[in-house]
Amino acid sequence: MAKMKTLAFYKTAMLLTTLLLLVFSCKKEEPGWQRCDACSSDLILGDYSGTATHYRYTDTVNFVATNSNEVYLNITEEGSSLHLQTGVVNLFSANLTGVYENTYYLSFAGSNQQLNGTIWIKDAQVRITGTVKKTATVNGQSQLLELFDFEVFKQ
Repeated sequence: MAKMKTLAFYKTAMLLTTLLLLVFSCKKEEPGWQRCDACSSDLILGDYSGTATHYRYTDTVNFVATNSNEVYLNITEEGSSLHLQTGVVNLFSANLTGVYENTYYLSFAGSNQQLNGTIWIKDAQVRITGTVKKTATVNGQSQLLELFDFEVFKQ
């Protein structure tokens, strides 16, 4: 009988310990980044900086990659269009103009260059992630020359 009481005590103690560990180990995470589903152009206008991985293609398959490059993005308004100047410092630059539809994404194409990005918001912070590509037409086919994947934060 004493063994059963001791066993019951240990089971109860283990159960209580497990419950206490579960309750106190559950940390509250701060809210994460959310897609900015209805961002106005006023919210995204401005200067951004961050990092990028730059890829320069040596042919249609092989490329040279450089990581953690400094990247910039400047978004201005020109009439009813947005103008984007972006690049990887000392490696790559692009200028694009297009219409922004107040959504969570940016998609602009220019002469042999393209930017696709997602707009994120967290409290009063704005972050844009995406890819910028440069292409050329070779033998009637579009060939990727360079691209960079980026993450920038509004200054």
